[in-house]
Amino acid sequence: MEFGNAVNVNIRLQAAHTILTLENYKANFCIFFKDSFNSSSLYFEKKDLINNQRNILIKKLLNAVYVALKGDIYSSPNFDTVINISLMDDYIILDISSNDQSKFRASISSFLRLINLVYMILHNNMDDYIT
Repeated sequence: MEFGNAVNVNIRLQAAHTILTLENYKANFCIFFKDSFNSSSLYFEKKDLINNQRNILIKKLLNAVYVALKGDIYSSPNFDTVINISLMDDYIILDISSNDQSKFRASISSFLRLINLVYMILHNNMDDYIT
C-alpha cells in the first residue's frame, strides 16, 4: 500500500436541507371521583352515615390510584417523557410532557388504562363495604 498526494480528486457534498423542529407536548390531568349516590328515600341519619362512608371510600380509591400511578412512574424508565404527580385533598394532578409525540401519546394511554384498571377493580367492590 502506498501513501501520497491525490492529484485529481473530486469531492461532491450533497447538502440536504434539514429543519430541526423541537415540539413540546404537554398535558395536565385532574383526576377526581364524584359520588353520584342518590339516597333520597333513606332516613336523614342513615344518609349521613352512608355519605361519610362513601367519602372515605372515595378518598381511599383516590389514594389507591395515586399509589399505583406513582409506583408505575418511578419503576419505569422515563422514555424521554417527564411525568409529575401530586395528590391533593380531593384530586390527583398528573402532568405529562415530552418532545416525542408517539411517546407522549403512549404515556397518556398507559396511565389512563392504569387509572381505569384500579378504578374498575376497587369501585366494583365498594358497595360491599357500605352498610
